[in-house]
Amino acid sequence: MNEYNYDLFYEFEKSIVKIINKFISKNRNLLNLKFKGFDLEKTCEKLLYNELASSDSFYNFFCDINKNTVKKSYIFDSYHVKLIATELAKIHGVKINKKNLLYKKNIFKKTFFILGYLFFIVFSYFFTFQKNKKKSIICILSNQKFKIKYEFLLKKFNQKIFYANFKNFISFDNIKNLKCNFQIYFKDILKQKSFFFMHKIYLKTYILDASISMNSPLLIIFYEGDAYDHEIASEIGKKNNIKSVCIQWGSILYKKPKSSFRNSGHIDFLAWGKESKEIFLKYNPEINVKIIGAPNLKSYNYNKNKILFLLPQKSTQFNLEEVQKFTQLLMWAINKFPKKLIIRTHPQDNNVESIEKIIKQNQDLIEDSKKSSLGKSLSKSFMMITMGSSSIFEAAHHGVIPLLYAKSKRNIWNKNIQNLKFIYPCRLFENQNILKLKHTITSIEKNRSLRKKIVNKIIKEFKSEILYSGLRSKMLLNNYVEKIISNNSL
Repeated sequence: MNEYNYDLFYEFEKSIVKIINKFISKNRNLLNLKFKGFDLEKTCEKLLYNELASSDSFYNFFCDINKNTVKKSYIFDSYHVKLIATELAKIHGVKINKKNLLYKKNIFKKTFFILGYLFFIVFSYFFTFQKNKKKSIICILSNQKFKIKYEFLLKKFNQKIFYANFKNFISFDNIKNLKCNFQIYFKDILKQKSFFFMHKIYLKTYILDASISMNSPLLIIFYEGDAYDHEIASEIGKKNNIKSVCIQWGSILYKKPKSSFRNSGHIDFLAWGKESKEIFLKYNPEINVKIIGAPNLKSYNYNKNKILFLLPQKSTQFNLEEVQKFTQLLMWAINKFPKKLIIRTHPQDNNVESIEKIIKQNQDLIEDSKKSSLGKSLSKSFMMITMGSSSIFEAAHHGVIPLLYAKSKRNIWNKNIQNLKFIYPCRLFENQNILKLKHTITSIEKNRSLRKKIVNKIIKEFKSEILYSGLRSKMLLNNYVEKIISNNSL
C-alpha cells in the first residue's frame, strides 16, 4: 500500500515542477503555445500541474517508483498524462514497457467537447461583441463561492463589476452587444494535432478574451492564483495594458509553495503578511507583492467555548488509514465533549465513507463550510484540530489554538508550523501518534491558565503570517483599487 503522507507528497510536488518543465521543453513545437498573440506557456504549466496533482493513478505511479514496487500496468487519465508518466520513469532510471502504460480514451467527453468547440468556432466567425463604454472591474469567477467575497470587498465602488465565468458567457447582457464579425478567430487551431488538451485552453482563452475585452476592463482581480484560467486572464491583461491582481486566499504549510503558485503571470499579489510575501517573491521574483492582510477574515463577538474539528477531504496527502485514525479521534471527542464540539465540513465535500457516516450521525454538531464562514467557526472556538489545513494560520490570528496531525518524519514545514512541536507548553503538532492528541486536548480544555499561555504565544509567533484582517485589511484593499482606478482615469 502506498504511504500517502506529507513527506512523500512534498517530493511529489518537487518532481512535478521538473517533469512539467521537461515535458513542455521537449514538446514545445507540438504544443503550439502561441495563440492569438497570447503566450500560453504558464497557462499550460498550471493546467498540467492541476491535472497531475489531482490524478490518483499518476500519484500511485510516482509512489511505486519511489518505493521500487512498479506494477505490471497502469491506466492514466489521458494521453499526455501517460507521456508525462513515461518521462517520470526516465528521470528515475526505471525501465518500463510503454505498452503497459495505458490511458483512458474519454471518447464521450471528447465528442461532447468537440461539439461545443465547433459551436464557438462558428459563433466567433459570425459574431463579435461591441465594447461597453462604461469601464468595469473584472472579477474572475473560477469558483462560485468567490462571488460573495468580491461583493463584500468591492461594494463601495461605483464602477460596474463584471464576473467573468465560462458558464455565463452566452448571457442576455452579452447577447445585447452582439455585432457581425466575419473573421476567423480560431484560424490556427488546425496546427494543434498532437495534444487535445490544448484545444481546451484555446477555447477558454477565446471566452475569457471576449468576456473581458467587451467590458472595458480597469483591472482584473482573482483569488488564489493557482488555476490556469487565472494565467489566461493575466495574459489578456498584459495584452490590454491592464493590471491583473491576485488576492491571497490560503497560506503555505510547507517551506515551499505548491507548484501551482510558482512562476505566476499576474502583475500584483496582495499578501496576508511578511511570511507570505517573502516566500511568494522567492518563487515569483517578477511579481509585485503588497501586504494588505486578509480582508475576508472577520471576527465575531461569540463566546469562545467550542472545540473545532476540520474534516479532511479525500486527498493524495494521506491514505485511508490516516483518515480512519482522525475519525477515531473525532469519535472520542464527540463522546468526551458532546456539547462543546463544532465539526466543520470541507468546502469540496469529497469525503471518505467513515467521514460521511459521522456527518449523518451528528447533524447537530455540523457547520457547513458552504453556508457558514470560517471566521464564524473560529470566533466560537478556543481550539481547532486538523489533519493539515492551512486554516491553522487563520486560527492563530483569531487566538484559537491549532492542533495538527500530519504523518511526517522530515522538517519540510513552514517554520511556524514546525514550531508547534517545540516551543509551546504542550506539543501542538503530532507527526506519528494521533492518539497523543487526546491528552493535549483534555489538558487545554481543562486548564484555562494553560490555554491563555498558549494563546498569547500563538498570537505573537504567527503575527507575521497575517498582519491585518477584517475592516482594516478591507480598507487597504479599497485604497489599492482606488489608486488603480484613479491612474486609469488620467
